[in-house]
Amino acid sequence: MKKSIPIYILIVASVVFCAFTFINNKPEKIGCIDIIKILKKSTEMARINKEFEAKEKELNANLDTVMNEIKADISSFEKNIQEKNDKQKAEFSRLINNKQDQINGYREVNAEKLNQEKAKATQSILEKINGISEDIAIKQGYKVILGATGTGNIVYLDTKIDLTNEVIKRLND
Repeated sequence: MKKSIPIYILIVASVVFCAFTFINNKPEKIGCIDIIKILKKSTEMARINKEFEAKEKELNANLDTVMNEIKADISSFEKNIQEKNDKQKAEFSRLINNKQDQINGYREVNAEKLNQEKAKATQSILEKINGISEDIAIKQGYKVILGATGTGNIVYLDTKIDLTNEVIKRLND
């Protein structure tokens, strides 16, 4: 009988330990945000998009001006083409080709520059989204907040764990 008392105590202690662990072992809170939706509804992103659309229009207007100058040069040259010798024609053709190459280079360099500037501005917004998400996680007890990006990482988002609207609200405030 004395030997069975420690076994009973061990069994009771194990049951109490398991019950305590089960009661105190709540599932971890997980949240999720739809980053694409946040960027679409971000007032800052809308401002950035307008700013870059204006820069792109300005770039295109500058290019149109140069292209119109080239067209005028070509038209003027074609009017007097009969007075030009083969050497002059070849030189003019070379100059026009060089100008078109310069325009294409200018267009590519500036488009790349605009893309880099926009990516940097977008990165700034993404950093704010991350900061807001971290703050929500800390204050509301989330262990993980996942980001749906539209590339297949998260294909379904239950509204119970969707924090997107809260992030949008805080981002736009």
